[in-house]
Amino acid sequence: HEVVADPKRAERILFFGCAFNDYTETCAREALSRYLGLAADIFILEGLADALLDKGERIGEIPEDHMIRNRDFHKLDQFFKKHIALEQMSASHAPLDGPEHFFVQVGAGCIDNCSYCGDKRIVKDLKSKPLEACLSEIKQGLAQGFQTIELLGDDVGAYGIDLGLTIVDLLQGIARLPNAFTLNMQEVNAKYLIRHLCEIEPLLPDLNIQNIVVAFQSGSDQILERMQRGYTSAGVTALLKVLERHNINRRFHAIAGFPGETQDDFDATLKLIGQGGFQSGSLFKYQDRPGTLASMLQPKVSEEQKELRLDYAEKTLPGFGLRVSGRQSDKLMVEGQK
Repeated sequence: HEVVADPKRAERILFFGCAFNDYTETCAREALSRYLGLAADIFILEGLADALLDKGERIGEIPEDHMIRNRDFHKLDQFFKKHIALEQMSASHAPLDGPEHFFVQVGAGCIDNCSYCGDKRIVKDLKSKPLEACLSEIKQGLAQGFQTIELLGDDVGAYGIDLGLTIVDLLQGIARLPNAFTLNMQEVNAKYLIRHLCEIEPLLPDLNIQNIVVAFQSGSDQILERMQRGYTSAGVTALLKVLERHNINRRFHAIAGFPGETQDDFDATLKLIGQGGFQSGSLFKYQDRPGTLASMLQPKVSEEQKELRLDYAEKTLPGFGLRVSGRQSDKLMVEGQK
């Protein structure tokens, strides 16, 4: 096949659509609508496909077998001439535009059951890549001259649990590699970093971690328990102090307006954001997702109150040396003061 830049020239279009929350699902649907008038066969992949199939919903005249769920990409084989099946292809580690980052997916899926998460039904249970395979791919990137390794997964922190390992085993293996490089870790549940903090901290000088996302979600222990996150705000604080001590850039994810959240609970979240030394982050409005435990929890925080909380955060965060760099209907984007 030939990849073309102009969708009007395409015979087949593969559309990857996110359905992380209502906002991203709406954006995906709007983006998809721009291709529906073209003559090409359209395939809907990943989160949007799962969301549509779960609802028994169709878009336009796209047939059901053109909606491919997460982890079912092999079903595309029947529509393309091929010499190698998708499941037999090696992983792609670097985007086509060739940045300096080399991406290694250490696993897929999630072992946890956070009460608000609608993604679990899409990404399914944790399936970690064998440790030696992860290290081999990292060595491959280093041999090609890449200076930054990005660890990817639906939850990098849970790496190895299904294999009888932990994130510590992966980080120990990486720390023993001789090459000088930086490491980035995305999509890390703070629970596993907190649980293994005493084992991880001695490795940090050899890991040279540049950036890490700490999705702590709330500064209130009451809300964290309702979210089924498996840690406390004190644990998050201890983790952030360690990361700061080792000069690791920190990005946060937090939620405003979770069911039962009071103003005091939200103040605790803003305090943790403000005192965490974050370089950037996102404060999301809570949204019910179909089939989740949180969607059944009471009392709900009204949409009006969630908007007021984002307004309040926008006024409060500058007092912690942070600024709101952008606002969308579902979140605030936050950065450190320049």
